[in-house]
Formats: sequence, structure tokens, C-alpha cells
Amino acid sequence: MFFYGLPIPCTANRLLTLSRSRLIKSSDYRAYETQVAVFVLYSNSAIEKLKEYCKPFKFLKVDTYFAFHRKKLIGLKGEIKSIDASNRIKIAHDVLSKLIDKDDKYFVCGHFEKIIIDDSLNEQVIFNIQAYDKIFNLNEIKDLNERL
Repeated sequence: MFFYGLPIPCTANRLLTLSRSRLIKSSDYRAYETQVAVFVLYSNSAIEKLKEYCKPFKFLKVDTYFAFHRKKLIGLKGEIKSIDASNRIKIAHDVLSKLIDKDDKYFVCGHFEKIIIDDSLNEQVIFNIQAYDKIFNLNEIKDLNERL
């Protein structure tokens, strides 16, 4: 099941800041929490459908797509720009976990991708969530490798 529209989180590098020798939530992270709260208000029915879909499954495969505007991903000369998606995964998964009331320890596999969009106002995180049968052990992975 695809789930669209979650705001793109700040990077893990910008989650916390030091204040009076203590780590506190950064202004970027607090702003992201506000964006998520607004998203939840407008997406309640989609969230409820997603919760119902995920409820019977023990394990989930969660593919995560970060939709960035073209100018953030590709420079004028066609070079790839330095925009990090991998350190946004944990934050996105934490939010998804809260939305569906399922601990992210059950997100046992999945991949992430950066995707290009042309509308800068439509940057978002997209999830493709599917049931997953089991967690593989090392010998099963080695067997898969030998078959290739």
C-alpha cells in the first residue's frame, strides 16, 4: 500500500542542538513536528486506512521514497548535488511508526530512493508498505548468494 504526502524530515544531523550543556530539539526539528501535525490533521482518513492495512501483519517491508525538487538533486551541469536522504530514514520511520501505532522494530526490510519532482511545493516522503513473511538468517542469505 502506498502512502503519500509526509513532509520530508530534516536530516539527523540537524535534530538536536546544544543549549546550556544539554541536547534539546533543534528549531528545524520543532518546525518539522509542526509540519507533521498539520499533515495529520489533513490526512486522518488516509492514516486510518493505513493503520487498518498494517494491523494484521507481523513484519513490514517499508520502501521509502524521498521526492525532492529537481534543483535540489541535479545541478545545472547535470551533476548530482549533495543532498542526504539516508540520514532522514530513521526520522521518517519514527513518524510512520507513530501514525500506524506499530513499533518500527517490525519494519524488517525495505530500501530508500531519492526521486525527482518538478513541483518544489510537492516535496514529500512516500512509503510503499507491504507484508513481509519472515526475517532471514545468515545461512539463508548465503544460500541466496550461491544461487546467483
